[in-house]
Order: sequence, then C-alpha cells, then structure tokens
Amino acid sequence: MTWRVLFRMECDHTDQVPFATLYERMTCPECNRKRKVKAVETREWFFKCGQCRYGRFTGQSKVDAEALLGIHHIKTHHVGGSVWYRKHPQKVQAIRQLFAHKRIRDVITSERKLYPDEYLSKAHIRRSVEEVPLPDDDKPPF
Repeated sequence: MTWRVLFRMECDHTDQVPFATLYERMTCPECNRKRKVKAVETREWFFKCGQCRYGRFTGQSKVDAEALLGIHHIKTHHVGGSVWYRKHPQKVQAIRQLFAHKRIRDVITSERKLYPDEYLSKAHIRRSVEEVPLPDDDKPPF
C-alpha cells in the first residue's frame, strides 16, 4: 500500500511514515527513543457527487477534495455534492490487521488525548493530590 499514515506514539508526539514501514514500536523524532504506537489516523477527506455515485478519498488534503469535486461538476454539469472528513474503510481494515492483538485507536483526536491516564508515568500515577505543589499565594489556582 502506498499510503502515508499519521500516527501518535505513547509520548504524545506524532510522525508520518509510509504504511509499509509502520510497526508497533517506532522511533520518536523528538525523543529519539523507541515508543509504542497508540493511534493511527485513518480519516481522509472524501468528496461525493450529489447526482451520481462518483466519490473519492483524497488523503489529508481538503483542497484536493474540493478541487476534484469542482472538476467533476465542470465535466458532468452535476450540481450538489459534499466534502467531509471520514474514515477510509480500507485503512481501518489494514490497521486492524497490522495491530491485531494490540489496543490502538484509529482516529487521532484534536485534544491530543487517547485515554485518561495513558501518558502518566508510574511515578506520576503514585503521586497523590496532596503532593502536587500549590502556588505561593493563599488563593487556589482556579
């Protein structure tokens, strides 16, 4: 497959590689360490004609999707149509096959969160609320 996939590692950094070179552990370009892959973006921009069955995925480019919909309109004189960001079914299937026995998300959320305590180290999990340093002021931080 010739897809380039965007993925997030357990250190919360993202990178993009060809699908053929994606593994369960990848080297983070910022940390320079091997990290587990926690999420792979399977959504792509998709356009669909409103009058016929013509529709295509255009990768991560919304501009390409809108341009191809416009070209289709010029060639066929079809009106209407839509462009949206949706999961590519073949990508979802390929990711599930590659990470068959691992828990991995197939969407990278905009909040950069996967699971609540996923990025806390064991030391952070052991710390209690009382151990968290408060500001020097007598007022609470909120």
